[in-house]
Amino acid sequence: MALREFTSLAGGRLDALFANAGVLFMGPDETITPAQKDLLVDVNVKGVIHTIDAGFPHLAQTPGAHVVAMASTSAEYGSPQHAVYSATKFFVRGLTEALNIEYREHGIQVSAIYVAYVQTGMVFDAAVKPASIERLGVKVTPQRVAEVVWKAVHGNRVHWRVGLGARLINLAARVLGSGIAPIYRRIMSR
Repeated sequence: MALREFTSLAGGRLDALFANAGVLFMGPDETITPAQKDLLVDVNVKGVIHTIDAGFPHLAQTPGAHVVAMASTSAEYGSPQHAVYSATKFFVRGLTEALNIEYREHGIQVSAIYVAYVQTGMVFDAAVKPASIERLGVKVTPQRVAEVVWKAVHGNRVHWRVGLGARLINLAARVLGSGIAPIYRRIMSR
């Protein structure tokens, strides 16, 4: 409803859609409650699906339209202390890759943003904080993420990584494959 009202002001056009649905619960998987896991799936998966579905009719009638979805470096390799969150971000990665192929016939570019910890309340106010927050730091600002989202909206790549940390995690996952697991274990443990 809100999207229909918004696009009516632009003659039905929707040049860009940012699917930024996300919640985060950190800690060992056994400490994340079933209700928290359900919320992770409901928001991080269903929220992205419903956002994109709602925007599709408007995007399809807008030449050069873009969808940008918020993924995470947790989608590079399964991230301990973020197991279900990581799985939801792998979903976002797979969805954006597949939709970028499918939506090409409609002239819609689909991209995902990959970033490590961002300086937001989602990280700073978390009830449980893995050791990785201390070890790696929280260096990326929301403004930096917004700059990359803007570039993605005007670019034609599927994967956009924010900051050196995101690029290093991607490189390590590609080069080391499952050999990254001992590194993650060390970074995440106290």
